[in-house]
Amino acid sequence: MQNYGIAHVWAQGDFVTRGIALALVIMSVLSWTVIVVKAWNVVRLKRLTKNAEQAFWHSDDFSDGIKKLGGQSSSPADNPFLALAGQEAADHHHQTQPHLHDRMDVSD
Repeated sequence: MQNYGIAHVWAQGDFVTRGIALALVIMSVLSWTVIVVKAWNVVRLKRLTKNAEQAFWHSDDFSDGIKKLGGQSSSPADNPFLALAGQEAADHHHQTQPHLHDRMDVSD
């Protein structure tokens, strides 16, 4: 009966077989490292954005919400540009009601 395990392949393999096996192990370790680092970044960003999002939506008005975002940290939620772009789009929609988009709801 022949052995088909990894130890048998390593013991009976030549330098090409061992080289390919080592390359696969190294690529696997690097891939899992990237997966873990990216997952950690997602968890960290979710924690950072949770507080900023709550502060923005519980503001008295839009300008107060923009001040709470501030844009000082590295969190995407602390960046006020997305909220400002949304406000500009809503203003544009309200100003151009007689045109083509008057049939379109502001939420669209």
